[in-house]
Amino acid sequence: FLEVAAASKQPSQDKLGQLLQPTSTVIGDVVNFREASRRSNNFNHLSGVSEGIPALGWVTVSPKPVPFIKDMLGAAEFYTNRVLKEYRGNNDQHCDWAKSWIAVLNDL
Repeated sequence: FLEVAAASKQPSQDKLGQLLQPTSTVIGDVVNFREASRRSNNFNHLSGVSEGIPALGWVTVSPKPVPFIKDMLGAAEFYTNRVLKEYRGNNDQHCDWAKSWIAVLNDL
């Protein structure tokens, strides 16, 4: 998507919506999965992903998408900080995951 976007002029809103529909559908699926999994032991993990994944919509925000990404990052960090607090010292794999997810969002 990014390679095509860099080599093209900005599409109309309708065309952009069509191009992003698959991504939008998957984002919705992630949010729905989290909501259906409220009793999961990994609910904070799921919430971290569900709150951060909408950051992929940065391509629709102009002229400056950075504040939008930072908002999604902040929402995700709320839950990943819970993961860090819960698993620090007793299961570093969860902590590594939380840090990695936040790094992905920061790299956007």
